[in-house]
Amino acid sequence: MNELSFFEEIYVNSKPLNESNPVDKDANGNLIFEYQSIKDLPNDLFKNPAFSVLLPSPNKDLLNDFGKEAKQVLLKKETIERILKQHKEILTPKEHKIILQSAIYEATNIMLCQKDNKPNYFAFVKISDFYYVSVLDFNSVKPHAEVVDWRKIKEEGFLRMIRQASEGASKYP
Repeated sequence: MNELSFFEEIYVNSKPLNESNPVDKDANGNLIFEYQSIKDLPNDLFKNPAFSVLLPSPNKDLLNDFGKEAKQVLLKKETIERILKQHKEILTPKEHKIILQSAIYEATNIMLCQKDNKPNYFAFVKISDFYYVSVLDFNSVKPHAEVVDWRKIKEEGFLRMIRQASEGASKYP
């Protein structure tokens, strides 16, 4: 890898929202950097995560339909590390970004995941050639909505999600 491509991948493609980065530390002591969008995240974040990121809130109208407050989205370093280990079918940083962008910011469906066990977990889903899914925790005591999972599934996986969701789970629209 030449120096220019390394520079472009890590620095040119990352656009912090402000010059006062990092903006905070997460509960585990990791630095949090704020970004304007998923596409602005450095690719290296999905290879060797070194920090957590704060992103804009998802669609406020979707959240209002479920009585949830619009909050910025926190993507923790530990969550990225776990997803990299658990979802080896997601091969590239670009795929991670597509799934996150599609599910969180272009959702066609939103549903409560587990009414009794995890009443603050909502699955954001974009239906396309695949089902792009991201699960966010909207715990009212936390300052941000936290991404807890993301994946790309086929129709049968989506139908299984619906079956496993609690009786109170809803679909939008």
